[in-house]
Amino acid sequence: MSVADYLAGGSGFGFEHPETVERLRAGMILDRYADQMIGEDWTNPDVIEITDASVSSVGQSRADGTQRRLVECTAVLTIADPTADVRIGDRVRRGAQLWEVVEFPETDVNPFTGWRPTLVVGMKEVHG
Repeated sequence: MSVADYLAGGSGFGFEHPETVERLRAGMILDRYADQMIGEDWTNPDVIEITDASVSSVGQSRADGTQRRLVECTAVLTIADPTADVRIGDRVRRGAQLWEVVEFPETDVNPFTGWRPTLVVGMKEVHG
């Protein structure tokens, strides 16, 4: 990282063994009667590739539904770029795994230097 990147607020943080994930964002559906954009359309989501990331499993919980048994897996996505375009409601895909972003992405800021090391995203995946 250059001094200019650091002064511009770049993270300068990188992973030794990064992962690549995809961020998926649903399009909106037009309600013809109300002439408003409503709902989510996942048939053709907007996809961006995030190359300097890490997914960490946080835990699993089991619940008995009325028709089936559910397993909810929670994970944290850490992205080296604190300005990455990820928001609550998006989906994150790594290979065959697909999580939903369920928490507002957070980025810590050093109050003395303004350094923002990473973006941290809480996610969940439900099976069952």
